Amino acid sequence: YNYRFLIVTLLWTILDKSAPPIDIYCLIKLLCLQNNWNAYPCVEASFYNHITDE
Repeated sequence: YNYRFLIVTLLWTILDKSAPPIDIYCLIKLLCLQNNWNAYPCVEASFYNHITDE
């Protein structure tokens, strides 16, 4: 389980005021259901979308 990725994504979402609410919901789902791999791609996609928007 990649905790470093989760921390980076969480910090990114907190610091990025323009982050859509879906990012937060995905993070909560990932935190509560660490074994639910369906949530991981959602967070991953949100993270990389921010990078490509820069």
